[in-house]
Amino acid sequence: MLGGYYALKPRGHPTPSVVDDGPTLYQALTSVNTSARAVAGGPWTISQIYGVASPVPVDPSSWGYDLYDWVLASCQKAFDGLTLWNGTIPLFNGTYNSGTAPFWQLVYFSNASQEILVGTDINGMVRAYPPISMTSECAESSGLGGDPWVWSEYWSQDGYPANSPIVASNDWSFMAAHYVAWMDRPVAELYLFGADQFGSGQAGVDQINFVTCGTVGGVGATPGLALYGGSNGVTPPGSFETSNYTLGCTPTSDSWTAISVEMMFSNTTVEAGIGTAVLQQNFTFYMTGPSPFVGPGYDLRGMTSWMVALNLTNATGVPLPMSVSGCGSWVPSLTDCANTSGWYAVLLGRDGTWDGSYGASGAGPAWSNPVLPIANNETIAIVVPSDWNVVGDTLAVTSTTPGLPLTGSVHLA
Repeated sequence: MLGGYYALKPRGHPTPSVVDDGPTLYQALTSVNTSARAVAGGPWTISQIYGVASPVPVDPSSWGYDLYDWVLASCQKAFDGLTLWNGTIPLFNGTYNSGTAPFWQLVYFSNASQEILVGTDINGMVRAYPPISMTSECAESSGLGGDPWVWSEYWSQDGYPANSPIVASNDWSFMAAHYVAWMDRPVAELYLFGADQFGSGQAGVDQINFVTCGTVGGVGATPGLALYGGSNGVTPPGSFETSNYTLGCTPTSDSWTAISVEMMFSNTTVEAGIGTAVLQQNFTFYMTGPSPFVGPGYDLRGMTSWMVALNLTNATGVPLPMSVSGCGSWVPSLTDCANTSGWYAVLLGRDGTWDGSYGASGAGPAWSNPVLPIANNETIAIVVPSDWNVVGDTLAVTSTTPGLPLTGSVHLA
């Protein structure tokens, strides 16, 4: 990951009309604070705030965490709803300068109970999750449990950031408008308030980021922009700092060369459903070069479903017919999936929960969500008609982009 300063100089730029979509920072603070106060274990003090405004599907977890496998597995298990680690972020239909976002996640801590509380505001729908220990796997691997009081002390001295419409408007006028125009493609906007060095790895400070990592097309070395200094509502000159950086969004070497990865499958397990058979294969990643990037592929963040294609062939190599997924949404058991005339696949998280599916569509094979995170120790389940004889069939995994050289196959038992 490289950092630097963005070369463009601020200049006059037409300000577009402001279109809101979702709550502002202060609206989310007000609503989630109310819910947090009702949770036992407090008093709760806020330590971290995330807001996501993206006009295209985005997986925020792709932006960061050095301990990616550990964070994704433990935090998905800790929270059973839409968070940075679970579910599908609603699309943003507003303007970047509005300061609104359909997704806000607020993190609190309690010295009294030594716990972390996560609350969300999703387009005005508020939820506070049961607290987790500061020493839990999720809190430790994500960094949210590490001295969370440090940033709250800074806020108590210098005050909270100005409301997000002020921050967004100032940052847009100063630099972001030029950057987004230069990118010439939809980007995700991330509001990051607090100490956590999430995503870019830039200094933990109130900021707005514009990134492509985690979106369809975001692969390999991807650019990003962090804007600092507008959070207190002041305006330029002299009050803003910018940093453009590069994220190795998928496995890359220090020179941004793509690292080849093989998906290694475990033995197939079979479960019978009503008119279906479900064949599950747990997988891990193995790096295959260039040297020295050879060996087990731990914490290879950034791989999402749009990059991965699946194919099922019989013993002679003939492709088998695919059907529309009978698991178009979460199910408690894959055996509850509808009968099928062909095969489709379901991606399961590390704890066995339903993440998304892959099946036939009007545009060809497709994932139910193009940016499902795909990480170590997850499972691909193949659902077939119960009368199919799958002995000798082969599931093959290929990449849809040269930025991720991915291969893998397994013979079904």
